Amino acid sequence: MSETCVLDGPLTIYEVAELKKRMLEMLEKASPPVLDCSAATRCDTAFLQLLFSFYRTCGERGIALYLVPGTPVLDAASRIGMDLSPMIRR
Repeated sequence: MSETCVLDGPLTIYEVAELKKRMLEMLEKASPPVLDCSAATRCDTAFLQLLFSFYRTCGERGIALYLVPGTPVLDAASRIGMDLSPMIRR
């Protein structure tokens, strides 16, 4: 079973340190992590950088990461040309 972490509200440079802690705690679980960002209100490139780093870390450990993006996350990624499709759960 997957471990879901709901990331709501602003996902910006001001929240990145706390979000990083929460995301790394998920790696301690045996199940693939799911990041639910569907209730995000804002997103900036600091969060996208953290997200990509977490995605790479999961990949290096052989763990699948699934993302449930919200509009702010999709919009921010689109603005910088970041492809989130490998992370999006279908």
